[in-house]
Amino acid sequence: MRGVIKIYICSPYSVFGDDKKTAREVAIKALAEANEFFNGDEKYELFSPVLNNARYRNLDYDEVMKICLKQLDSCGAIFVPSQKTCDPDIIQDSKGILMEMNHALLNGYVIYDPGALFGAIEI
Repeated sequence: MRGVIKIYICSPYSVFGDDKKTAREVAIKALAEANEFFNGDEKYELFSPVLNNARYRNLDYDEVMKICLKQLDSCGAIFVPSQKTCDPDIIQDSKGILMEMNHALLNGYVIYDPGALFGAIEI
């Protein structure tokens, strides 16, 4: 029997500025979309950095992204939400998601991108 597969769920954050409520709402929608995508299968453990990293909010952006990339390393797979979760332009323009995608590509992690928002990404 195979073990649990941990999936890192991307969602935009800094684009919402001080509106943390919207950032959390989008993260919850991304988690729900991933749960639907994986059909609620318990072999997939879904991890949302936006929902789990509130304790790091006083760190600067680069420090938080370093933590996020380490968390991504502990997952080994990444999920990018589609337009069901958030405006595709916001997702595609997210500096953090782009960093996460590049990190996933460089490390050979499985990428789940149901909206094909990063289908043509170049490293």
